[in-house]
Amino acid sequence: MSEKKRIYLDYAATTPILDVARQACLEGFAHWANPSSPHADGRAATSLLENARQRLKSALDWDGEIIFTSGASEAIGIALNHTKPTRQLVSPVEHDVVLRFSEGAAALPVDSNGMVVATQLNDMLKNVTEQALVAVQSVNNETGVIQDIDALVKVTQDRGAILLADCAQSTGKMPLPDADMIVIAAHKFGGPPGIGALLVKDLQLLDPRGGQEQGYRSGTQNLPFIMAMAAALEMPGNWIGRAAELRAQLAAQGFEITDEDVLQSDSLRIFVISGVEDVGDAEAELMKALPQIKKAQEARALAAALADQDSPESVTEARRIANLKPHERMTVAHDLARNAPSSTPKELTPEERAERLAIVNRQPKSMRIDAARRLGVAE
Repeated sequence: MSEKKRIYLDYAATTPILDVARQACLEGFAHWANPSSPHADGRAATSLLENARQRLKSALDWDGEIIFTSGASEAIGIALNHTKPTRQLVSPVEHDVVLRFSEGAAALPVDSNGMVVATQLNDMLKNVTEQALVAVQSVNNETGVIQDIDALVKVTQDRGAILLADCAQSTGKMPLPDADMIVIAAHKFGGPPGIGALLVKDLQLLDPRGGQEQGYRSGTQNLPFIMAMAAALEMPGNWIGRAAELRAQLAAQGFEITDEDVLQSDSLRIFVISGVEDVGDAEAELMKALPQIKKAQEARALAAALADQDSPESVTEARRIANLKPHERMTVAHDLARNAPSSTPKELTPEERAERLAIVNRQPKSMRIDAARRLGVAE
């Protein structure tokens, strides 16, 4: 029996490293000298470092400064802790690292979709007497919601505030916003983990507290990974269009994509898959025939009572049910549910329950109740 091909779907966490990034990294390993050293090898490393910096600027269409960091977390820490404005406004739906680095910041209100409302931001900034820093994630790493960043840029510029945009999830997929500071992370667009950058329009926004990167960051630059990051960003590609195609293919092949229940349908989102379940053959047959809206829920209700999702008998029965008229399907569903044998749920051990609760707590808040029900730990 041949082994099934492995499918990786966790791109929102980390993307596979592109071949061009691997090659660039290997090239960088051949130039191992410290870019800060004045000798010939050090100068050669510096030349490659600055070449990569210019390539990044070109790929990102960025005419400001670039501070190389060990990733998005360090870049966020520099932006929030080394910035000159002391007043900070942060939305509650930011990445955890932003919330950790911004203790004491004022909370920006968000709507039911997790969107920062520009008019409410404007109202808050009207009452701030000193210059403020506003931190907003361009694309949410859990839900894929795309903030109306252009509207927030206009408000901050009109009010003389500084905008920090966490673009770790959107870089390489969408154009950068016209923000004062931008955070990027290579492992989100085909580069290696452990390398990122803080893009800064004007270095005067920050207090210099380092020995490298023009005095704004301490630590020897990771030349191989920086070269790999530049190579990954230079790769052309219609990411959003391709992601939409892949998402549609998953749905067509009998996968249930469950993020419709996470957010209201009118929210603007990047194409992510927050929950994918490989359904049984019988349920897949039902899903193909039923109407698009709520087809997965009806298919699950009908297929759940079939004894074996993948047996030939169940698949045949599923096809028969799928060809019935809607009112006939509902009668079948009622009869199946009424005649289904009762079963007692498995009693979980304390360790199993704790493990499942931990999984639930790692989900976005809007998904936790459903996750708890699915895992059998709902109160």
